[in-house]
Amino acid sequence: MGTKRDRELLFFSGGDALAETARVLRQRGVASIHLVTPFDSGGSSAALREALQMPAVGDLRNRLVALSARDQTRDPVVALFRHRLGADPRSARESLLRLLAGRHRLLAGLPTDAAGERCRQALAAVGRALPPGFDARAASLGNLVLAGLYLAAGRDLVAAVHDGAEILDSRGRVRPTVDADLHLGARLADGARLARQHLLTGKQVAPIAAPVETVELVDADGRVARASIDDATRAAIASCALVCLPVGSFFSSVVANLLPDGVVEAVAATTVPKVYVPNLGCDPEQLGMGITDAVGYLRALAGRAGVLPLRLVDRVLIDPRAHVLPAAGRRALEAQGVEVVEASLCRERRDRIAPDALVDALLGLAAGAGAQVV
Repeated sequence: MGTKRDRELLFFSGGDALAETARVLRQRGVASIHLVTPFDSGGSSAALREALQMPAVGDLRNRLVALSARDQTRDPVVALFRHRLGADPRSARESLLRLLAGRHRLLAGLPTDAAGERCRQALAAVGRALPPGFDARAASLGNLVLAGLYLAAGRDLVAAVHDGAEILDSRGRVRPTVDADLHLGARLADGARLARQHLLTGKQVAPIAAPVETVELVDADGRVARASIDDATRAAIASCALVCLPVGSFFSSVVANLLPDGVVEAVAATTVPKVYVPNLGCDPEQLGMGITDAVGYLRALAGRAGVLPLRLVDRVLIDPRAHVLPAAGRRALEAQGVEVVEASLCRERRDRIAPDALVDALLGLAAGAGAQVV
């Protein structure tokens, strides 16, 4: 018999593509767990990772804020977590020094309760650890708070995210897929090797010019590395009502979550629906890759882990008015045993999946499979 805790919708994701959906889940009281990658290497995350030798916390912070039950527009704790310093090096440095000295305007607005005090203590902790030449340009204050919590917890990322969730009163569980200071590497069809996630996404550098052949976890020197999920993550996967591989950057947000040892096997061991929701429009990471190609890549991941492909993804959720899935592609998926599920996902715009429509569709799939969703 399911319980309120153990029948969550589970999302493998990273980045901000699922942020609006997370807000809908929170507003509607749908139990959810979000396994988020800590491999980002771009922007201010790169500076913080290099300074403190730690995993990336930006995507985790984004999800915690999206799930926060605090006032999203006026709460000072939310405002602190969302604030970024300026792009000018000198002004950013001055703002950081004021912040670490406790004189920043956002600190003055913090409540005097436990949440406010924990934010102040976390910022003091990270201030003591940052090197003098730290590049503060566009630094996220929420990332700095999580970094301080990470250091205060003895470099325990799971504990830091748990503490951040308490501070923000996040209504939904957020966990790093693994607690490991690793990066996402990629091999392209033209032989090129990329050793950092931001080189793949097409956001800070030019988009890739050749399709991705494979992605893998690498260390700081670009050498192939491994990491394993912990027992709590394995238990979360085992007890969920539905597994969703949602919209978002295909390789850096979705596939990256499946790379640590134990993830694919844990998903394969469950009997709940495993639903892939393709992107709309152009994902720079999916050069030359359609929906059937993406499913094929996921099936290959399952094969490499020694599990049946259908145990990793058995449904593809699309809006036929917006997703491009030729009849031949549909027949190919169905011949492999993958069910193509149609739903009205794009309620207002054909180029955007409506978060409430996505939640409705996923709840329907979970309920139809006999899961107890509360």
